[in-house]
Amino acid sequence: MKKQGQITIFIILAILVVVAFILFFMFKDSLGITGGSATETNPQRYIELCVEEDMRTAINTSLAQGGFLEPKDYKLHM
Repeated sequence: MKKQGQITIFIILAILVVVAFILFFMFKDSLGITGGSATETNPQRYIELCVEEDMRTAINTSLAQGGFLEPKDYKLHM
């Protein structure tokens, strides 16, 4: 008898969780919940904006170090 009651409680909880997920996805637009903060709709431009600053830093560093980001066995000319 105890196991039947325990199973019933778990079934009711599972149904409540499923209903909560369904309600969440049905009403997320009306609640103002969005999938992300990206305003750019073009994926290529979005990626360019994300990596542009890091690429410029890496390019400037490699130009100053003879084309290497982490040069080994080099001598500073003064």
